[in-house]
Amino acid sequence: MQQLMERVKRLLIAGISACIPHQGLRKRVRHFLRELQLGDVVAAYTFRRLRIDAKAVLIIELNPCHGEILPGYIDYFRRLGYAVDVLVNQVIARENPLARMEKGTCRLFSSKLTGFSFFLSPDSLERYACVFLATARSYVYPKKVHAVTDKFPQLVKHRNLICVEHDLADVARHREEELLRDNRVVTLGRFAKGRLVNPHVFGKIALTAKTTPVRFLLACSTERSQEGISLIQTLLEVVKVEPAVEVAIIGLHTFCVPDALRSQVVIKGRLSFAELYEEVEQTSFILALLNPENPEHERYLTTSVSGALQLSYGFRKPLVIQSRFADHYGFTSATAVVYERDLRDAMLAAIKMPLAEYMAMQGELGRTAEALYEESLSNLRQMTERE
Repeated sequence: MQQLMERVKRLLIAGISACIPHQGLRKRVRHFLRELQLGDVVAAYTFRRLRIDAKAVLIIELNPCHGEILPGYIDYFRRLGYAVDVLVNQVIARENPLARMEKGTCRLFSSKLTGFSFFLSPDSLERYACVFLATARSYVYPKKVHAVTDKFPQLVKHRNLICVEHDLADVARHREEELLRDNRVVTLGRFAKGRLVNPHVFGKIALTAKTTPVRFLLACSTERSQEGISLIQTLLEVVKVEPAVEVAIIGLHTFCVPDALRSQVVIKGRLSFAELYEEVEQTSFILALLNPENPEHERYLTTSVSGALQLSYGFRKPLVIQSRFADHYGFTSATAVVYERDLRDAMLAAIKMPLAEYMAMQGELGRTAEALYEESLSNLRQMTERE
């Protein structure tokens, strides 16, 4: 049956393409039809016929990233009494960021890029009391499409659109000035612009103690490979003093691990969210690796937030973080391992930390996370009740 459907699809594409004289348009239509999945159309049809509660929110993430923030925002909206529907990129759906949330928490829909147009019609959007765009920026459409609202302008017309801006430097490029004036831009950190709504709830998690051997976690990427190289150099010094240590590296990277550290460094690569959550539970400390001398990290003090914070708050795992960034984010020696310049000494201090001190740090971190949760919930309540 699958082969028959694919054959019929190819014949339909060929027939439709033959009717389009303009080569450029014909190529775009052919690409669109090839990418289009019948399942997306059926799912969109089902979605558009759903019964929607009077107080319901649609949370949207069209990019194949930022899935880790979805559980937290779902939790906030449910606390505010909303019925929650979630529409995500198929990549996120496969990685399952809601793995630790109870069934029935929300209704989840997913689509390939070509299918989102069927979901996001003006009539479909108007059924919701609130539309929440989890990432304002578009990472997936052509370069001329900077923001998701460029591709789907009907989102901006919704009476109660709220969008998450992951980097306030993009406000002008995303044409969000009016949303900012109307108090409809969310940030993950506390900045002069936007409203703080930090998502650090992941569902049912285990609050685990300090591990033996002590394990550090680093979430890496190809863009941050230089920090990874610096970490490897530091780790070579650390193991000379404390060989009983492990570093788990998740995500994509381009640096090599020397043979001398093969037993200490565990390369995990890109993980599903269920696997990520297990890794965090099995770690002792999270390495922020933010460097005030790196110009690219300046944005983490002015317009953006490191994702390591959400994991630290949510799983009560202390950060190892440079002092300037610690001060900015409100971390102290009671909630994190803070250092000025020497990452080596900070890692050794973390390794040697007594269990009682570690547990006290987790407790204080938990109280900080709870206060941040209540502040974020209050901010979101004010945003949704602005009318």
